[in-house]
Amino acid sequence: MARGRKLEHGFGLRHEKYRNQCYAYIKENGPSTANTMYESVRNSRGNPYRLMPSSVESLHQLLRRDKRFYSDSKVKAWDFTGAKTEHMLWKIKEGEQ
Repeated sequence: MARGRKLEHGFGLRHEKYRNQCYAYIKENGPSTANTMYESVRNSRGNPYRLMPSSVESLHQLLRRDKRFYSDSKVKAWDFTGAKTEHMLWKIKEGEQ
């Protein structure tokens, strides 16, 4: 099995098709949180990807390491217990693919 491409900080990037779908999702729907993308990004048949990050936190790390994505603001949200949390709002850098 081939290894992921190494970046300057030593980590490899995985889930290339999933990251490309996240890019397309943001391009179509505008800035989004990792929670929304984790629930909404689907393959061409409308099913969840078989190979995708294992959690929202993993997706957050994956987006942070990919140079096409950036986050400069946060959105306030409330979880199911009523506690207030902040989610990063992910955007794409135009001109990169």
